Amino acid sequence: MVALLPNHGATVPDFVAVGKEKESQYDWLKKQNINRNERIQLKKLSHMRYQHPDLDEINTFMIGMSMAKSIENIP
Repeated sequence: MVALLPNHGATVPDFVAVGKEKESQYDWLKKQNINRNERIQLKKLSHMRYQHPDLDEINTFMIGMSMAKSIENIP
C-alpha cells in the first residue's frame, strides 16, 4: 500500500486510487443506460477551457498542451 499525505499530491497506480469500490466501465455504462454504439467518440480534442488558481503551477502539470489565450479575473 502507498502511504499518502493529504493534499500533497502523488502518483499512484489506478487500482490503488480506485480501491475496492472499482466498477468496470461496462457495468457503469449499463447502470447509466448508456448505449456504447450511440456515444460520441472524440478522435481529437481541438480546445478546452480550464480554470485553476495558479496557472503557472497547472501548466507544469499539463504537459504537451499549450495555452492559446489567458484572461485574468473573469467575473
